[in-house]
Amino acid sequence: MKVLVKFPIQIYKGLLGRCSMLSREYLILKNGIVRNDQKESPDEPMVEILCEVERAKFLLDLATLVYPAAAPHIEKSISYASES
Repeated sequence: MKVLVKFPIQIYKGLLGRCSMLSREYLILKNGIVRNDQKESPDEPMVEILCEVERAKFLLDLATLVYPAAAPHIEKSISYASES
């Protein structure tokens, strides 16, 4: 099952900046697509990453350790996918 993880661009950059370029998390994050959806986030562009639930959990583990501000965004995506 795939999930769509959405981050405000500043949160995305913060998490990406704390990843090793050789890590699997970096490989997941580098596939983010910037979207400027005025309805959902009028003040700031969002970055979307479509990935498997397992990969989203890798990102959640990383965020919890090195950039806690990103964790709620990932948790929201994972919990939404598990409710579907």
